[in-house]
Amino acid sequence: MMRVIEKRLMIAALGACAFIQIGPVMAQAGQSDVTAAIQRGSATFAQHCSHCHGVEAVNKGHVGPDLLRSDRYCDRLPKGAEKDMCMADGEAFFVRSVQEGKIRVGIVHMPAWKEVLSMNEILDIRRYLENRKELIAASRAR
Repeated sequence: MMRVIEKRLMIAALGACAFIQIGPVMAQAGQSDVTAAIQRGSATFAQHCSHCHGVEAVNKGHVGPDLLRSDRYCDRLPKGAEKDMCMADGEAFFVRSVQEGKIRVGIVHMPAWKEVLSMNEILDIRRYLENRKELIAASRAR
């Protein structure tokens, strides 16, 4: 049992490291680069994800979960190292979920997309989802 836990922690740590390496690149990118990533992510999401997760990534009668709620725990944390770690873990979980899919009790709930989508396409989808969430939050704040 201890070995299983150690392996899961190692996988989570590796995922977080991958985000830490990717994250600053996005943070340093110019606004036009971020906008381009969001636009690419929107198109990729519409083509590959919207059938199950809904056109706007909100589950309204679709089989897939509401992707705009995926980081809701992290959203409640104050800015700082703990929130950064939470977001890194969320990003690693998102990437792993898209690449490997979701199988529970032998039933495929989401197919693996690692042979279809590149890492950049997956991260573009993530940027698109983050942007959608920010736009909705901003409209509710008005």
